[in-house]
Amino acid sequence: MNKLLIASTAIAMAATAVPVGAATTVFNDRASFDLAAGSTTLVDFNSFASEVSFQNTPLDVGPFSIVGTGTEQFDRNFIDIAPVQFSGFDVDGTTIANMVTATDGMVTLTFDAAIFAFGADFAALNDNDVRTMISAAGDTLTPSVTAGNTVRFFGFTSDTAFSSITFTGNNLSDGFGMDNVSFGGLAGGIPEPTTWAMLIFGFGAIGGAMRKKRKANVSVSYA
Repeated sequence: MNKLLIASTAIAMAATAVPVGAATTVFNDRASFDLAAGSTTLVDFNSFASEVSFQNTPLDVGPFSIVGTGTEQFDRNFIDIAPVQFSGFDVDGTTIANMVTATDGMVTLTFDAAIFAFGADFAALNDNDVRTMISAAGDTLTPSVTAGNTVRFFGFTSDTAFSSITFTGNNLSDGFGMDNVSFGGLAGGIPEPTTWAMLIFGFGAIGGAMRKKRKANVSVSYA
């Protein structure tokens, strides 16, 4: 088999390779998340003119809906117009999703179209203990524990498309604010290192084969 055919085969394999199982990458800063996620959509809840509940009734916020379920809602799970109900839930001084998870409580976001990346700014999420876990694309993620009502970014990308995210309580009540939701991303995200290696090998082999061919086609004649 000549080098050109081997290179072409390698590139085809790299282009169609599908990782075995979901690969999820967690990000704790927005800049790194944006770089990995590619094109995203931002929802900041500022279009709401009044407070509205999403406890037990899904609320359409445009490209996704949000709903809280369970009996321990503590008068939360609603769009909280600034100034927010609790100062510790304030993300950036604007309207937030005021959320709570508990022993039997959860909050689910369902997107109109499948996505590969999700991230948002949170205030007081998992303050002082593991209170909330996030499930998406077949994985369960645990945001790190923070001291007090810390404002921080949490996001993730996956090579497997998903259309819903669920925030689930971990036997402890957890009230927190969520704002500046970013989602979308490119199918498959950034290629895996092995895929890059195959592509580099393929392009290198093609270049070498073409140089050899040009040399072979050179003819010299003397008068």
